[in-house]
Order: sequence, then structure tokens, then C-alpha cells
Amino acid sequence: MPTLRWNDNFNVGVEQFDLDHRHLFELLKSCYDNLTSVPPVGDFGCSLDAFIDYATDHFNEEEKWMKANNYPKFAEHLNLHDRFMTKIIEIRFDCIEGRNSLSVGILDFVKYWLTNHVWAADTSYGRFAASNSNHLRRRSYADREPSVHPTAYACQSQHAPRGSVHCG
Repeated sequence: MPTLRWNDNFNVGVEQFDLDHRHLFELLKSCYDNLTSVPPVGDFGCSLDAFIDYATDHFNEEEKWMKANNYPKFAEHLNLHDRFMTKIIEIRFDCIEGRNSLSVGILDFVKYWLTNHVWAADTSYGRFAASNSNHLRRRSYADREPSVHPTAYACQSQHAPRGSVHCG
């Protein structure tokens, strides 16, 4: 997987989501670094779990924003998020259960999905936001509620809650 680097072409024009997208790119790069470094620099499973957790929170925030602002493509966008999360969580569970191994191919799938999603679907709500900027409800990071996804993982570390799942 060639390195995925953020550039301003990924900006959709909604600051909080541009920051989220940038962080998702950083998390994906961390996954790649953890998988391909010799010796390993971290736990690939944990870095993929961090990506899944952050994506879950980001999708929830986007969906709240879209709903609050009557975004006309909300249902279509929600479907895209749901299909991606179903697939990536299925892949992760298969890895945990030993039916699949974590690989660069998985990262290629995530990279392809993320870049195309941001450039196509997310820029659409960016255009909507730009054309309706005087009427939109704004959310700040202070308004965010932490999401707890039912399949969220916690890495075994000094910061992980007792009884958390090891991401190996």
C-alpha cells in the first residue's frame, strides 16, 4: 500500500469533519506502519481497532450533523457508513477468530474505501454545507458525546479497562 498522505484535496469544508478525516488517515498510516515495520513498532490489531473506534465516533457525529441539518442524502450516506462498518468489523472478527489474517490487502480495502468516500460522499455534504451555511446548525467538539460501539475493542495496556480484549 503506497503511503496515504493527507492533502487539502481531501477537505470537505466542514472543519470538524476535515479534522476527523485527517485523523483517520493518520490512524490508517499507523496500521500500515505497525503491520510492515521490522521489527514491529506496535500491535496492528490494536491500531486497526483504534481506526474502527474512531471511525464509529466520526460516523455518528456526521450522521447527527446531517440529520440536524436535513441533509437530503442522509439515508444514502448512512447506508454507506453501515455497509463499511459491517464489512470492517466482520474482517476484524474473522482475524480474531483465526479465519483470516490481518494483511496489507485489508488496509488497501480500507484506504480505497476511505479516500473514495471522502472524495465522493463527504464532499457532497460539504457542498450542501457551503450552499446552506447561513442556516446550518453547528456542532463543536465540546458537543461531542463519546461513542461506545458494541464491537469496540480496547488494547491491553496501562490505559485499557479491566477485562478488555487483547488485540493480537
